Amino acid sequence: MAVVRFYSNEALKNRALQRAAKLYPHLLVTTELCYNVELTGCESLSHEQKGVLLWLFRHPLHAEPLSEKPNLTEGSGEKLVEIGPRLNFSTAWSTNAVSICQSAGLTNVTRVELSRRFLIKPKTEQSVSEISGDVKKLIECLYDSMTECIYQHPITSFTVETEPQAVFDVDILGKGRAALESANDELGLAFDSWDLDYYTSMFQRIERNPTSVECFDLAQSNSEHSRHWFFRGRMVIDGKEQKETLFSLIMDTQRHSNQNNVIKFCDNSSGIKGMELEFIYPKDPSQASPYETRRSLRHVIFTAETHNFPTGVSPFSGATTGTGGRIRDVQSAGRGGHVIAGTAGYCFGNLHIPGYDLPWECKGEGWEYPSTFAPPLQVAIEASDGASDYGNKFGEPVLSGFARSFGMRLANGERREWIKPIMFSGGLGSIEDLHVKKEVPEPGMEVVKIGGPVYRIGVGGGAASSVQVQGDNSSDRDLGAVQRGDAEMEQKMNRALRACLERSGGNPICSIHDQGAGGNGNVLKELSEPAGAVIYCSRFKKGDPTLSVLELWGAEYQESNALLLQPSDRSFLERVCQREKCPVDFVGNITGDGKIVLVRDEGGSGDEADSGRCPVDLQLEWVLGKMPQKEFKMESLALNHQTLSLPAGLTVKDALHRVLRLPAVASKRYLTNKVDRSVTGLVAQQQCVGPLHTPLADVAVVALSPFSLGGAATAIGEQPIKGLVCPAAGARMAVGEALTNLVFARVTELKDVKCSGNWMWAAKLPGEGEEEGLSKRTQPYFKLTFNPSEMPTISQPARVAVVREEGSNGDREMSVSLYMAGFEVWDVTMQDLCTGSVTLDPFKAVVFVGGFSYADVLGSAKGWAATVAYNSKAKAEFDCFRQREDTVSLGVCNGCQLLALLGWVGESEEGVESEVVLSHNKSGRFESRFVSVGIQNSPSIWLRGMEGSALGVWVAHGEGLVQFRSSRAQDLIISGGLAPLRYLDDQGHPTEEYPLNPNGSPQGIAGLCSRDGRHLAMMPHPERCTLSWQWPWAPRDFRPSLTPSPWLRMFKNAASWCSNQE
Repeated sequence: MAVVRFYSNEALKNRALQRAAKLYPHLLVTTELCYNVELTGCESLSHEQKGVLLWLFRHPLHAEPLSEKPNLTEGSGEKLVEIGPRLNFSTAWSTNAVSICQSAGLTNVTRVELSRRFLIKPKTEQSVSEISGDVKKLIECLYDSMTECIYQHPITSFTVETEPQAVFDVDILGKGRAALESANDELGLAFDSWDLDYYTSMFQRIERNPTSVECFDLAQSNSEHSRHWFFRGRMVIDGKEQKETLFSLIMDTQRHSNQNNVIKFCDNSSGIKGMELEFIYPKDPSQASPYETRRSLRHVIFTAETHNFPTGVSPFSGATTGTGGRIRDVQSAGRGGHVIAGTAGYCFGNLHIPGYDLPWECKGEGWEYPSTFAPPLQVAIEASDGASDYGNKFGEPVLSGFARSFGMRLANGERREWIKPIMFSGGLGSIEDLHVKKEVPEPGMEVVKIGGPVYRIGVGGGAASSVQVQGDNSSDRDLGAVQRGDAEMEQKMNRALRACLERSGGNPICSIHDQGAGGNGNVLKELSEPAGAVIYCSRFKKGDPTLSVLELWGAEYQESNALLLQPSDRSFLERVCQREKCPVDFVGNITGDGKIVLVRDEGGSGDEADSGRCPVDLQLEWVLGKMPQKEFKMESLALNHQTLSLPAGLTVKDALHRVLRLPAVASKRYLTNKVDRSVTGLVAQQQCVGPLHTPLADVAVVALSPFSLGGAATAIGEQPIKGLVCPAAGARMAVGEALTNLVFARVTELKDVKCSGNWMWAAKLPGEGEEEGLSKRTQPYFKLTFNPSEMPTISQPARVAVVREEGSNGDREMSVSLYMAGFEVWDVTMQDLCTGSVTLDPFKAVVFVGGFSYADVLGSAKGWAATVAYNSKAKAEFDCFRQREDTVSLGVCNGCQLLALLGWVGESEEGVESEVVLSHNKSGRFESRFVSVGIQNSPSIWLRGMEGSALGVWVAHGEGLVQFRSSRAQDLIISGGLAPLRYLDDQGHPTEEYPLNPNGSPQGIAGLCSRDGRHLAMMPHPERCTLSWQWPWAPRDFRPSLTPSPWLRMFKNAASWCSNQE
């Protein structure tokens, strides 16, 4: 095993570096990147292998080649520091980079981590040693100490010398409660006094000592986070026991409301009755196959959860994993649910934006923030970045939400502020009527883990986040509770699960649960209750070979679900997971003896179990059965609320100046425009309305099917601050706000509306660039030069392959658009082509869809292009397809980036390589907008008869900036009519003005076509605009033309041309 390093002097741009430059302008920072590549089975790469790797790492327009020697060296009076991910687990970036390398034939590459090198020197004659304090603070600004560390020397190995912690007995029989107290401290279990008494008594009663793994298991499974002791506990207020628990009060509401629930008060999601609709499914989801339509009864499901503690510790990572955990809740409803859309909310303390003082924000003594938590401004930016990034890469639109800042001293002197932030994530989905009820575990059923491998991530998350109710914690253990999100892995898992739900022969999943706090120990007990199961350590895929048994059992590593299925369905799931490149482990079986047993076996079968006792051997009744309630004694406090007193002489203008700057009221563009709000093609109403796409919508609306106007609506009400004055009034206002927001959707009846409540109670406590242009905006320029009702004829449906890669997420809406246009639509993966299980010979059209192939870790579509270029079978298929004259292709978004890299569009005169590369948007962020594009004269087959039109269309991308290798190449493409789509300004002219042009492409270029017109690449998403209700806005005189949508003509053109080819 060896590590080789490649250095790039490509300029580094990130928010941390910008922040450091503002805080320490007297220090000059020069940067370079270092790719640290782990090789297994060899010590070095061959010349050919190195060439492939350097092609992957190098930006197409970056003139300087990568070097095996560093470009930066430390000189006198300077400081060189290298920062990279912690070595104890692979990052999600590495997981995707390795996947690309494997697809490109670099099978010896087993880990790739990207580190950043900073050379710091003063701009004056001083040396860094003279201003060491500033240098140290600058370095601290450059990284997140929870997920990254300083490399003291170049990495030679990723192996961390860690001795797995041995399983040990806790001697309760010999030392009583004191032994458990000692384990509580050593393992960070967060047991309170009640827990210590209860478990001491339990093990004394059964006359045996628990193992350390069992103690850890009990702490996670029965933490406040998992059990909700407070809401289910006995409340004694002012010495008087309350008749009802908080939870029973909530459940009691359903006795007086409409009985339209299909799922209620379940672990994963709630559900209300839906409707029978038509849906599109692949005929056989385990292989390349055509789509067909089937009718089924689909219900609406909704779930919500918070991820506050991890977001406070590491905002970006905490928010990504919060979003991922909530998505898994939707997936795990009943026997499996379909993910549709998300909502998001953020509450944080006073922002203290540098140079932007707000009169209500206090600072100084008594207003400090814990060093273990990120400051509010960092939370506001990075948490929303994390949630948006995860949704974008997974392919889930975020359609509604809230953001609130608060911090003030109350009349009694108490400081009230969100020091630990709130990161709220909600999700809409759907579920087949046949899948609503989970099946009871039966002896012999396979216990299956699906998703990512086991990592030392999120160990003790349940207990760590429960200290608000249960006890104190140590900052030393905060790191262990932080997780990492891998949206790519979750999306692969989602596709595998969806294949099961859509199997024509019936769903093989008998029961499914999402993995959260407590890891395998928690989810596998929930899954097997009450029958019990035997689980084998050796059958888990481990991302870290140094894992202890306790970590394997208790780590909350992300992107993992557990399910039950009959042994006869094992081969189907294995085929599906191989096709979707999703890991799957068959880790045990249901036994029927009511026990959960973890076997520490050396081999792969139970026969090879060691002779020692099992790390876990518990009766499920002891852990998950009915347990005594905890008692919470509380006293009422007489609160002196200060009455509202407006300053004398306050003017309306002054009041507005304050109110409109409050984060809860101010513009939410910083949240809405960086998250995809159109993916799935099922979005009928998102946050933005009107001609200027202003984020003022009150309600989010989604369709359950693209073939119907039936769907679901959700609205949010939140009034936490009013609760400080009058809790009852705050509750009424929250419900009232939600209902008055919801009225803008045409709901069936008011009685069909259900309220999903989310409480957060700190029980331990007593009692950029576009705004300036808005003033000159009028409305987008739209024009129609053809009649959308007049469509070209189709003699015979041609076969089209909708090709997707690992990380693609726009294939379903694309398939629907092509199906509506008259194609015979097939679902084809790159894995199908790479293995040779399908050929492109019978296809007249290929469509490359949008998304984030391999999470775009080495550049947009770079990994996808590497698979096409370096997999011999895939390369042969695409070369043959392109050479045929009876074929067409379309690349949208990520597919557009792919066609540019492959040279199918923007090719040089010699046709050797593409003259075009798509790079990061000039804004430096992901852009989700509804823009106007003009259709120019061109040879494109797809756009025939549409020339001169200006149509609204969704864009959703982070790397759409068209760049040319030379100005001559740009001139030739423009003059040759090979840039048929342009972003338009309000007067209908091609524009480079932001945000009318979301990426800054020269001359407003939004799409490119080949010289023969057969291949079209475009960044906008026409497949998300082929139905009239998918358009968020259109001028009144334009709206009658949306039936059908003008964009359908594009797909009809291709279908007609293909049907007429011999």
